[in-house]
Amino acid sequence: APGIVISSYRLFARVLALGVPTIAAINGYAVGAGFFLALCCDHRIMVKGKASTANKKSQADYFLCLPELDLKMPLSPGYTAIAKCKLPKRALRTTVLTAKRWTPMEALSSGIIDRVVSSKDLLHTCVAFGHELAGGGRVERKRNVYSMLKREIYSECYESLTSWFAMPRMVATLGSLAVRGIFLPKKAKSLHKKNAALKSKL
Repeated sequence: APGIVISSYRLFARVLALGVPTIAAINGYAVGAGFFLALCCDHRIMVKGKASTANKKSQADYFLCLPELDLKMPLSPGYTAIAKCKLPKRALRTTVLTAKRWTPMEALSSGIIDRVVSSKDLLHTCVAFGHELAGGGRVERKRNVYSMLKREIYSECYESLTSWFAMPRMVATLGSLAVRGIFLPKKAKSLHKKNAALKSKL
């Protein structure tokens, strides 16, 4: 739903520009919004392991995936900005255009994540790495500057997530989906009204 997407933009923008180092501790699958949330962090550490399949007769590796292709959905402007900003160029193409399910070791070799650890070492590794990144409190004393630096190096992504100018593009996307029967026209019409109300307040 559009409202959920916009709410997720607020969360992702806050994580992206948080004034302290951020580490995503990925303890299993990260698909769709979960993957985007991990990408908004400065670093990503993932566990290696398997989980039982639906029939419980076999096990499959944990993976990272953006499944929009399989779901026949476009990426919204903010999600596109995160992917372009945080995924390595070759991984971006493969992730978005093939909906590839990256195993932990594949994600590590492609530069999507920084480390792969066992499940029992995940929390300890993230905490230790966090202390290392914090530099003995050096970052804590300069949170505002740290946040500003993040907003500068991730400027296009941050602006896409925080600017309401993304709304008209989203409305146009939803309108095209409505024509194909994926979203009800009533919902697209409602979003048009909300967008007009927001623009009138600017």
